[in-house]
Formats: sequence, structure tokens, C-alpha cells
Amino acid sequence: MAAGPQGVVGAGDTAGHGARTGLGAPNASAGAPRPGAPDAPAGAPRSGALVTVAGVLSAADAFVSASRDEAFGLAVVEALAAGLPVLYRTCPAVEDLPPELVPGARRFGRDDASLVAAVRELAARGAPRSRTAAAGAGHYDIRRTAGLVAEVYERVLAGDRPYPPIPRGEHLPRQKTETDPTERVHR
Repeated sequence: MAAGPQGVVGAGDTAGHGARTGLGAPNASAGAPRPGAPDAPAGAPRSGALVTVAGVLSAADAFVSASRDEAFGLAVVEALAAGLPVLYRTCPAVEDLPPELVPGARRFGRDDASLVAAVRELAARGAPRSRTAAAGAGHYDIRRTAGLVAEVYERVLAGDRPYPPIPRGEHLPRQKTETDPTERVHR
């Protein structure tokens, strides 16, 4: 779900599919633009215009990920890179980072009541006056990742094995795959 000047547009697997509300639009009817707002938000698609993730996110006041199961959470990372406050149910990309790198991210519980409470709290605070990309989003920047991958190839081509070989018949140790929702809550 993304919350923009026109309200919250619902997506995901929670109650209220496609619901619209006046988040960030005090006393506004559902779907009505804020007083003084242009006819279309800055990032809204226009006829013949190229639609970008950054452009769409620039029109939002907040981002909500209600997904109950995320493999990574790229949409959340994109929203943090756009400087949006983010509410999320589960997002390994954020949960793998120290909280100080993603100060605009807040995790809510697995039940729908906690989602509603988190959205209401965010709406009561209002949209941030300025946007600063979360430093943690840079951890997943494609240029950084490409550089790291290139370093591995350079080391391999130079004869350096970045990791010790795994003997035949042995397997890599199993990694923890499910995050305990009580482990960490970002605020």
C-alpha cells in the first residue's frame, strides 16, 4: 500500500483490499486531493510519460507493506530510498540492517489490528516536512552490489579463492530462514 496525497491505495493480503482513506489529508473525503494540491500528484503518470518507481513514490506521503511473507522486500527498500516513512509487517531487507540505518521504518505485528493502529499513528504524525533517503537503502544500491560482485570475479580470476572449498559430500550449514517478529522493531 502506498499513501499519497490522494489517500492510501491498498494492496496486499489484508482486510480492505483497494481501500482508500484520507491519510495526510485532514478532513478530506476519500480520494479527494488536498486543498491546493495540483490535479495530479507530481509522480502520477501523465499521457505519454515514462512512469518510474521514484516518480510514483515522490507522490506518496508514506509506504505500507502489508505482505505476510516477503523474500526480500525491494518495494520497501525503494520507499526508504525515496525518503518515505515505511510501515511493514515483514521485510528481510530491513530486518538484516541495524535500526539506525533505517530510522523511517517501523514494523507492525502480524494481525490486521496492529496494521490499522500503525497507519493511524502515522497519519496522526502527518507527512514528514523533508525527505532524506535512509542510509540503509544504500546498502542495496545496485552500484554497490555490482562493485562487490566485480571484486569477487577479480579475485577469482587472480587465483584467489574468496571462500574455502566445500569438501565433496558436505553441505553448507543451514541458515535461519524465518525472522522472529519479536526480535526487533524499528522505530
